[in-house]
Amino acid sequence: MLKANKWYVTLYLTNRIFGGKEEGGWWYNTEVVEDSTNNQSFDEKNIAEWYLENLQKYENKMNEGRFPIDSAASTGIYRFRLEDRKPHNKPAERPIYE
Repeated sequence: MLKANKWYVTLYLTNRIFGGKEEGGWWYNTEVVEDSTNNQSFDEKNIAEWYLENLQKYENKMNEGRFPIDSAASTGIYRFRLEDRKPHNKPAERPIYE
């Protein structure tokens, strides 16, 4: 059951970025905010129904013809996220290989 008082629907462009040459090369995923309901939040009553009915079909249409992020031909894929806090780009900082 959803517990947060406010929910935000965010559209992210998810992609995989080359991190460096260490250990034969490593990659990390990014999520960049493309659009959000920043100025409109939803309560628990209406978000689940709206999210399930609408976003899956929009996400599928937006990704038609796009390659998955693990493909060399990928330019990213769109994903909707339901979040209980204001959206932000992920990761906040470029990761460091350890």
